[in-house]
Amino acid sequence: MTYGFYVIIGFVLIVLQTCFAPFAALPGDMYDLQIPLMLYLILFRPFRETVFGAVFVGAAMDSISAGPFGIYSMTYLLVFISGTWIVRFLHSGNRWLLPFFVVYGVAVENLVFWSVCLLPGSVVRPPADSLASLGEQVLWGLLTGAVLISGIRFLHRIWTGWMDDLFPRVSEREEGRA
Repeated sequence: MTYGFYVIIGFVLIVLQTCFAPFAALPGDMYDLQIPLMLYLILFRPFRETVFGAVFVGAAMDSISAGPFGIYSMTYLLVFISGTWIVRFLHSGNRWLLPFFVVYGVAVENLVFWSVCLLPGSVVRPPADSLASLGEQVLWGLLTGAVLISGIRFLHRIWTGWMDDLFPRVSEREEGRA
């Protein structure tokens, strides 16, 4: 049932990012809202759940984006691989580090996007204001990243409680009979 939570949260974040964020009266460019979800998975969930999240969210974003197919999957897998390596050296539960994890994810994503634009034969060129856009995304990541990761963590706890109430584990059902 945990995977169902990731699917729902992933789609909610995609809808927020594609339908509401462009029309919101927010100053500057907003970063990819899937980055906090990926970082939540890296920081607080087991390996297999993180792999599922990276593959699912990457495929969903690739299917709706106008970019080269596979760019989001590659980006999220790169964030996953490098993020799991970084977490080995840092305390993942430190709330003060959460905004910097989001800034890291935003930087990796922009690096991948720029590198695709710079490939030989690429018809896509990086926008002239891409450094200014990166600065705005970093600022938004610092301001909202920790809040989004903490919100996803809170919602996941609620989801787990609901699922435990709806679908008790086999051992709990057997204890009730005894």
